[in-house]
Amino acid sequence: LLASAPLWAQSRARLSSSLQRHVASQSAAPVDVIVHGTADEVRAMAARHGLRIKKNLSEGAVLEATSAGVESLGAEVGHLSRDVEVTSFMSVTNEAIGADQVLAGVAGMPGLTGAGVGIALIDSGVWTAHRSLAGRVVFAKDFVGDGRSPARSKEEDLYGHGTHIAGIVAGDGFASRNASGAAGMAPGAHLISLRVLGNDGSGQVAEVVEAVDWAIDHRAEHNIRVNTVNPAPIET
Repeated sequence: LLASAPLWAQSRARLSSSLQRHVASQSAAPVDVIVHGTADEVRAMAARHGLRIKKNLSEGAVLEATSAGVESLGAEVGHLSRDVEVTSFMSVTNEAIGADQVLAGVAGMPGLTGAGVGIALIDSGVWTAHRSLAGRVVFAKDFVGDGRSPARSKEEDLYGHGTHIAGIVAGDGFASRNASGAAGMAPGAHLISLRVLGNDGSGQVAEVVEAVDWAIDHRAEHNIRVNTVNPAPIET
């Protein structure tokens, strides 16, 4: 009797869904496949199936294979994955809070980006050289007192947390220009960076209070409509 199932289905192999579709299509177009094994095992595997090694990994490799090659390889190995494209994205934050609908516009209303609105970011500073934050920070002030943990410049964030939050809040999404969805919740807003956390991520409550007071006192100057305060106090 002739087997009705393809070779990979008869074996112990598990193919990713995209590879299953590729095998079913019987396409002669090559695809990139990730396999697991030592360098010697991969070389032997590629030779047995007439496949080309495109890239070696620390514990495997990327092989180029047609649908027939994938099926043949799948009869031998335990698991095959396609080397698919990955891209940056904004997690689910925008969708979870409805920011994506505000940006796109709903019920006939125009979309809003936060243009003209100032957001006071009370955190560890902002690295303004980040491509998604270029031009977003219009003012920066350091409240970390007594030179305890100074930044080298107002454009730096030696801890990183403030830059991370800045991207979520108002990053313009340099990659979103090619539709990767990396823009922040209000990519048109401008940021006022008020640094209260030092290079180790710690600060003092008094410095946070001082920064909040400053944001209130200067709200008209920078049209500050939102205060983003992320540090949490630790009782000792």
